[in-house]
Amino acid sequence: MAQERIDIKAFLKSVIEQQKLRADKPCEISLLCAECASVDADPTHFSNVIGNLIDNSIKYSGDSVSILVEADDSGVSVSDNGIGIPEKSLPEIWSKFYRVPHGNRSEVRGYGIGLFYVKSIIDKHRWSISVESKPGKGSRFMIKFKTDEQ
Repeated sequence: MAQERIDIKAFLKSVIEQQKLRADKPCEISLLCAECASVDADPTHFSNVIGNLIDNSIKYSGDSVSILVEADDSGVSVSDNGIGIPEKSLPEIWSKFYRVPHGNRSEVRGYGIGLFYVKSIIDKHRWSISVESKPGKGSRFMIKFKTDEQ
């Protein structure tokens, strides 16, 4: 992977705008980012990771989509007001081809490889990713960048 220094705020603004254009429903995507925050990352893969998390937030939200992207030098988080993920499914979401059984969400298209890809790219960067989710309340995916102190 070809890593380069990325200005996180400008980078995330661009990814968010792309996702808004691709969305098939109105979405409010807010960005809270520390000025001058930066990270060494592969820009293509990092863009795909953030894009995938935002895309999932849009797909698994109702008609009123509200997403918050927060970032600083230590990491990025993507929070949404979507349908959430049942606790028993959380360990499985990183597995290839796994799709959370939602019953009424069969109209959401996908192959179950998005979060598998996200996790593999995070691992290749030697970062970590975790998730907090409550059914009916939404999800928060948190990426922690590796620092020299770790």
